[in-house]
Amino acid sequence: MSSNNFKQVFSFNVEYSPQYTVKKFISERTKLQVVQIFSKASPMVEGYFAVGTEITNDSGIPHTLEHLVFTGSKKYPYKSILDKGANLSMSSTNAWTATDQTVYTLSTAGWLGFKNVLPFYLDCLFNPTLTKEAFTTEVYHIDPETLQDKGVVYSEMEAIENQSWFINDLAYKRLTHPQGSGYRSETGGLTENLRSLTIEEIREYHAKNYHSGNVCLIITGNVPTDELLEIVSKVDDELPTVDNFKRSFIETDTNKFLQPRFDEPLVEKTVQFPELDVSQGELGFYWITCDYTDSLGDLLLTILLEYLTDGSLSVLTKKFVEIDHPLANDVGYQTEDFIKVVANVYFSGVPTKRLQELKTDVMKTLSEHKVDLVRINQVLENYKLSYLSKLERSGADVLSSSVITNFLYDKDFTGETLVNGYKTLVDFDNAAKLTSEEWTDLLQKWFVKNTPNVILSEPSAELYESSKLEKEERLNERKTNFTEEYKKELAQKLKLADDINNTPVPESLLNQFNINDPSSAIDFIQTTSVPSYESKINGPAANTEYIQKLVDLQSKSKLPFSIHLEQFDSHFVEINLMLSSEVIKDKSLLPLYLLFCDSFTMPMKNSEGEIISYEKTVSALKDDTLSYSIQRNVVSRFYPETIKFKVKCKAENYAKGVNWIKRAIYDAVYDEQRINVLLDNFLSSIIESHRSGYNMLICHIKDLSFTEKSMEKATNILSNEEYLSQLKDDIEDGKFAKNILPQLERFRKYIIDGLREAHVLVLGDIQHIGVDNFYKVWEDNFAVENPLGKFPELPNDTDYFTPLRQNLGKKCFILTTPGSDSSFLAVKANCSIDYYHPDYPILKLLLGYLQATEGPFWTSIRGLGLAYGAWAYNYVDIKDLQFIVYRAADLIKSYEAAEKIMQDLAEGTVEFDDNLLKGAIAIFLKGLAESNSSFLNTGYGKYVRTVGLMKDPEFTQNMIHELVKVEKSDLQRCIKTYMLPLFKQTTSSPFIACHPTKKDEFKDYMEKRGYEVEVRELQEDDDDDESCCSDSDCESENDL
Repeated sequence: MSSNNFKQVFSFNVEYSPQYTVKKFISERTKLQVVQIFSKASPMVEGYFAVGTEITNDSGIPHTLEHLVFTGSKKYPYKSILDKGANLSMSSTNAWTATDQTVYTLSTAGWLGFKNVLPFYLDCLFNPTLTKEAFTTEVYHIDPETLQDKGVVYSEMEAIENQSWFINDLAYKRLTHPQGSGYRSETGGLTENLRSLTIEEIREYHAKNYHSGNVCLIITGNVPTDELLEIVSKVDDELPTVDNFKRSFIETDTNKFLQPRFDEPLVEKTVQFPELDVSQGELGFYWITCDYTDSLGDLLLTILLEYLTDGSLSVLTKKFVEIDHPLANDVGYQTEDFIKVVANVYFSGVPTKRLQELKTDVMKTLSEHKVDLVRINQVLENYKLSYLSKLERSGADVLSSSVITNFLYDKDFTGETLVNGYKTLVDFDNAAKLTSEEWTDLLQKWFVKNTPNVILSEPSAELYESSKLEKEERLNERKTNFTEEYKKELAQKLKLADDINNTPVPESLLNQFNINDPSSAIDFIQTTSVPSYESKINGPAANTEYIQKLVDLQSKSKLPFSIHLEQFDSHFVEINLMLSSEVIKDKSLLPLYLLFCDSFTMPMKNSEGEIISYEKTVSALKDDTLSYSIQRNVVSRFYPETIKFKVKCKAENYAKGVNWIKRAIYDAVYDEQRINVLLDNFLSSIIESHRSGYNMLICHIKDLSFTEKSMEKATNILSNEEYLSQLKDDIEDGKFAKNILPQLERFRKYIIDGLREAHVLVLGDIQHIGVDNFYKVWEDNFAVENPLGKFPELPNDTDYFTPLRQNLGKKCFILTTPGSDSSFLAVKANCSIDYYHPDYPILKLLLGYLQATEGPFWTSIRGLGLAYGAWAYNYVDIKDLQFIVYRAADLIKSYEAAEKIMQDLAEGTVEFDDNLLKGAIAIFLKGLAESNSSFLNTGYGKYVRTVGLMKDPEFTQNMIHELVKVEKSDLQRCIKTYMLPLFKQTTSSPFIACHPTKKDEFKDYMEKRGYEVEVRELQEDDDDDESCCSDSDCESENDL
């Protein structure tokens, strides 16, 4: 057949974000759909291959297929073909399964690598091998030694099945969707069903559902359309003709079941989740609302939900959360775009005895509320600006998500809803025309007259105990009934699966994925840096007239502190004022950061000295900004001993943004009632939050690693819950003015006095910000005495280490987490090399090799179903080398497997694989492109590399040349020097978080290895928090 199998369905330019053009094509013979989202705004090319996955049971077949598709195709029957090939092509693969879809992703640095992998990937999608051996390791098996349940999918689901959110979600599905509805099923698979699932059932489902008419390929980035269609057409040529088929959800019984419930009785269900602390539960409301194809109606619903739940001014937050004696510590919403939109409003941290009271009060509030037109128009405008900002930063992600939903639920393949909803902003314009009465009528229609289904979720200590017993009984039954002969059969089955799964991929196949000179295949985006104090300007706009004018203006200005610009085209600006926590001279005040970081939402004094309420303050903030926060970092996780004031706003509001930072510092009024509300909610959130074992592990490590002089310790709730409780007691005892307010004022005074050592990072377009105003607004707002006149020293994390952290080794630490069924491990060792040490590129390549997809950790740990994942990292800034096991089904075997990998490579028993080494270099390059996937990310990363980590904006580019020079002997030496010490008692410290039932097993094992083991148990009355800091709004700006 010819290369033009596909006819164009539509093409439109996104008028409000013109860098994006969306085109849709369809194969008339096979009905395969292709949507291209063309843009040059990122070096990344992304693929989203969507399959409608309707099922009416809890077998988990859609989820198992998500894993098994990656284990080879009939044409290429090698389990590692796809991921090893992707490594070589600067790509990575992934997938997710939701209630109604499985989406396979391909993320690549540049088009060259993407087009290498695409035909192999699609062959695996349409023609997977689906072998029994792959099922054994990827889905489910019984360990022949421990007799425990294993398998990658099984371990994943076991880890979440007893979490409150999972139980609530399953209860909602059961209550809202009747038997026969695809929306009722748990597509991930319940563990009891995974234990009896067969590969034959999975094959049957694939044959029925993975046909070309039920697949849409979405490709984003700088991709030549003709070349893309030519490649996909070759795949399409080999697919069978598809004529008549039933569209999932649209043309099945599921469609007729999903209807709003106008004027029907409220339906509720109380469910229980296992938890020792029974003081707090959760509450969820679910409404079936408008058709997906009603794009305006969908937008109006979202705006109403934002108005009801988002932020301190929202109706339900003001009424139930930010009050004395709150009925919840948080309220939020989410929508599921099915055939009809399902809206969910959820409350967490609800006192268990008041769940019914809150349910009644919420419905009463909704029924009586009249929408404030000024406020909802503000919500509408902020939502629109946030949407436009997301398009600038990650538009391909935003648009691709919309395309997937459109593929599933539009009335036909023409995509009319997508075109009408996304080509222009007309829906926002129409929404802005609504009156208060019309908004109120909508609120009444969808959230009052349309009756919700309600889930009341209660903690249960009895269920916690019974869930433990159930697992123990199953294990004991196997120990009794499984003969030695049967155990041998299990072992032989597992070994056979491992052998077949690890069949080597022919070199000739892997060679097809190689890219000559891979770094040249990436179109990196660049920003222009304009630092202060005569530092060098660099970037594509360095010699432009407007940048030169800015430089001239800087030389004539009296800068209060360093002000650095990262210049790129944008209609928005991000403003960051940062200073070291060292300015807080009295370290006993550091925990007050947890209250100080809410300064933006405190009452404030105006220029006349009047105190403006926090409601009016926040309302004014929302008029002028998109977002505002006080965080602990320079960028992402780097320099956590930094206090950062951050505002994002339209570029034209730059001066207002700077002024708001000034007002948060100088004009915030530490109001007793406001502080009391914040403390109530903070302390309330502690009870539920220690249900995350991994996050608790991180907190425990930081608690042991940092001294009281550090922000890491001061903002860690494992360290300071007692301190915060004392503040609460002081308020109740009438001591706020005497004890708390003076301390907060001292904290503020230290910040003000420390401003001379601040540094500012501005990211945006100086042409929209305005050259003349760029420095002047800082001079006008910050009259700093004796400015430093140079860039300040950034705080060094290692200065705050405890003696334990300075000299890791000999001790192991176990934290029991009753709310988490999984086990987590972090083994840490000291590693003192810096970025310019000759071993740094060698170690970087070695770590990439070890944790590559289908690399040593993958095949020996995840591939055998021992854990969901295992990784190793070197964090130069904190002189840290660590090995991590995440969601372990068998933590000890995972640990031993990693140790054996290191020993075999160090001794030469196992050779380094040439293709994996090439892949590790390619994946390093892909990581560079990914961390610079937007101009904003590029700007943040460039700043921290220039002023902090490497002191060189070109460092990562220079690294590329060093990586290709690395020899295998260098890798072997670095394994011995750096990696083996991770498994020696004298040089490493393991940190473990596990369920209490696993504690003794892990303690005995580590003691046998020579470690002195310390155990900390989180019990029923142990109010600890998963969140190590209060920076819940912190964006992951750049992982560098």
